[in-house]
This record gives sequence, structure tokens and C-alpha cells, in this order.
Amino acid sequence: MAYLCEQWTNSDFKITCRPPRLQREGDFFVLTGRIEILDKPRLRNCYFYHLMVRLIVHYTDGQSPREQDVFHITDREFRFGEPCEFRFEGEYADNLNLSNFELEVLSSTGKPKPDQLVSVSNELKLEAVSDFQDRISLDGRSALIQRGDVILVDQPTPKNIFSIFEASVRFVTRSKYHHALLYDHGWQAWHAVEPHAAHADLRKLYFGDNDLVLTWLRPLNPFTGAEAVEEDTQLAVGFAKKVIDNKAIYDMWANLAFILRADGRHFSTEMFGFLMKKTTWLSRLILGFFSRLLERKSRKYSKYNRMEDPHKYHCSEFVAAAWHKVPTGGKVLKKSRGQTPMWRNRFRFVDNMTNCTYVSPADIFDSSYTKTICTLKIENGKLRLLTR
Repeated sequence: MAYLCEQWTNSDFKITCRPPRLQREGDFFVLTGRIEILDKPRLRNCYFYHLMVRLIVHYTDGQSPREQDVFHITDREFRFGEPCEFRFEGEYADNLNLSNFELEVLSSTGKPKPDQLVSVSNELKLEAVSDFQDRISLDGRSALIQRGDVILVDQPTPKNIFSIFEASVRFVTRSKYHHALLYDHGWQAWHAVEPHAAHADLRKLYFGDNDLVLTWLRPLNPFTGAEAVEEDTQLAVGFAKKVIDNKAIYDMWANLAFILRADGRHFSTEMFGFLMKKTTWLSRLILGFFSRLLERKSRKYSKYNRMEDPHKYHCSEFVAAAWHKVPTGGKVLKKSRGQTPMWRNRFRFVDNMTNCTYVSPADIFDSSYTKTICTLKIENGKLRLLTR
């Protein structure tokens, strides 16, 4: 029986290029070749899934080598005795060294086993100070992160179809952050994600990226301004665990609210208004109808508090709802004319938390009731830790 090969190196493959140099064709260059699995006993009964060949080109003027592209060896199983042809095409440059290039075999399924420790850098360390706090350190910098801290994510590289919603969140909120999690302990976190809320390992979610920003924020008591303590966190964590246990579904419609701008700024009106200037009278009539329909739906949607539905959350709704369960010891703001009560004795990220249609990652980052603890940045594969 064939099995998936998980332990391999580039020396297990033979790559042949014909001819053995880049060929110039007008404003482009071309490289063709084939990849084969070498005849080794341990490789005869195993297969590889979705291998890729990466091309790195060099320049004659000392310019840094640059990854040109990757060639995907289809989505089928790649086995011994089944060679695969590949072809690269790229833009030619006058300083391109046609005889100096590198080819490397990669795998998109190179995921670690669940019990395997993942580390993006030997210098990045996470030490448990207690059951409540961890110390993250890198290059002589360190910060204390604790259970219940909010983690905001900026992950520029598209991963899947949900990147469309992430992009809409960035566009509408004018923020680089598009996802929020609730930190647990030892790189673990809770978050609302498709298909339902889950407990996840930050290393497996994000540390394979070359460009990433993770920012830890500490909720502040709106009444006293003090940082959240362990006693506060217990209630937020208890809520998060309950949501996970109940497998609350992902609130896709709340994410759609970012596109429709159900916070009162109707994107549909702006979008159709632009299109109506570019179309015929019949098209304007049709677009006007849909514009009014979407605006009514958007206004109706904006009156609905998404956090009041315990069966579904999107990422920042989940985080905001968890902390909104934690009392602060402050007073309750009485109901005034034309307003609904705003509970001042609860942790919150926006002042009108109980009336908010949704809370975005930008609301949390810009909130007066959070404090930045540290930011872990991965830029072109290099790590930096920013601390206070």
C-alpha cells in the first residue's frame, strides 16, 4: 500500500533542464525541464502530493537573487517512475544571468504533525511564567502576554475565498487588521472562523507566512483604566470555552455587513451611484431599484445587534462578546431620552457596545479601552518583536 511521504529532501529528486540555461525569447526568458523521483528503496512505495518547483534567478550586477515563480506539479499524486515536465517563463532583464539559477522542490502540504513543535526561529521563545501569563522574547526584547489578550492579525497574502471578506474589512475600516483572536496560553488561541468557533495553534495558522503581523492588546477597565487581571479574564475565557463547546457557527452575514457598510455608511449607494454615471437610462433604472433595495436591507440590518445572537459570531464579534461578559465595578448609565441604556459596568471596546451592529478589528485596535502589549512582525521571512 502506498503512503504519503512526509520525510524528504531535494536530494531525493533529479531535476534536468533542457538546455541547461535560461533561453531568451524577445522580452521573455524560458526554462524547460523535468523532475523525477530517484530510485531509492524508501521512496518506491510512497507518493508525494502537490509538489512544486521554485525557480530563483540571479543577476550579473550583484543584485540580490529573486524568486521568479513556482511550477505546480498538478494536484495528483506524484509517484516513483512518473516524471513530470515543467516550463518557466519570465520577463527578461538586461542584467539577468542566464546561466546562473536555482531550482528547489517544495510541497504545499508540508504541515507539521499535531504533536510536533513548530518554530519559525530559534531566537523566538515563549516561556510560561504561570498558568495565566507567558513571556515572548526575541533578540533581547520581551513582553508578558496573558490569557484573554486580544490578538489582531494582518496577513496580506491571500489564503482562500475568505480573503475577499478580509479585503472588504480592510477597505471599509481603513485598517490593516482583518482578524481577531482571544489568546489562551502557549501559542494557543480561540477564534470565530468558518465553519464554527474553534481552538487553534497560532504557529500552525500563521508561522508559515513570509509576511505577517500579530499584535497583542490588553483590555482596559473602562471605569478605572486599569489593565485586565486574571479574575477578569476568567469570565471572558469561560464565555469563549462555552462558545467553542457549542460550536457556534461563523457569522458570514456579519462579514457581508462590511461590504454593505451596515454601520450607516451605505457602500451600495456609493457603488451604484458611480455605476449609474457610466450606463444607459435603462441600466440606471435597474441599478436605482437595486440600490434602494440594498439600502433598505442595509438600514434594517444595522438595527440588529449581532452580538445578541449566541449561536453565531464572526471574529471580532466573538472577542467583543467575550469581554462584554466581564463586569468592571462601574456604574450603569441610565436611559436618557431617545437612547437605549449603555451598560458602563462592562468591559467594552466601543462606548455603545450593546447597540453596536458589529465590532470590527479596527474598532478594537483604535479603542480607548485597549493597550498594545507587543507586535510580532514577519517581513520577508525575518522576525521582529516590537515591545513597549
